[in-house]
Amino acid sequence: MKLPIHLNNVRLRNKFLILYILCVVQPILGSNFVFYRVTTENVRVQRMEDIQRALDQVRNEFRAAVEDGKAVLRGKVWERGKPEPAEWTVIGTDEVPNVVGSPGLFGNAQDAVIYYDNITIMPNSAADVASRR
Repeated sequence: MKLPIHLNNVRLRNKFLILYILCVVQPILGSNFVFYRVTTENVRVQRMEDIQRALDQVRNEFRAAVEDGKAVLRGKVWERGKPEPAEWTVIGTDEVPNVVGSPGLFGNAQDAVIYYDNITIMPNSAADVASRR
């Protein structure tokens, strides 16, 4: 015959240990888990917003297009503290653009040194690819 388990048969020290685990340890672990989940989600959302904001800024300050078989690059450059110009201030034309194969990073500086930093390669969305054809 199996005896039922009652708290009357548990030592006082073990009762306090069970009470401590249920009333102190478990709420701490639960709140830490919730806090971690909420914090990581907020960080992820903020990083995605920052990336989108940076991409929007680049789209407003730099454009690339193919016109008459030539690659035309337009950019806006202005001094810090001054307002953004309405028109494109820098225009570059590539007579023989790389239109087939993998893209590359090319620099054309005759009196300067070009440095690349924090390069991010983003896949084209299907809408971007379809709009360029």
